[in-house]
Amino acid sequence: ALVEKKTEEKFGTTLVVLFSPACASFDQWRNFETRGDAFRAMVHKRAGIDVHEEVATPSLNQKKASP
Repeated sequence: ALVEKKTEEKFGTTLVVLFSPACASFDQWRNFETRGDAFRAMVHKRAGIDVHEEVATPSLNQKKASP
């Protein structure tokens, strides 16, 4: 909250800084695609974009449902 306040004071509210998930997260996500999907969904949620997707949560045992 303090970082956001100081950044807004210095740069205003139009500056966007996006940190992508660039480090290893083998213990948190099933694979890089799942991590990327979750990151994209979180960015869309933050930006107010309705993509009709749930934000995935990290889970070592997360698997897709079988048909």
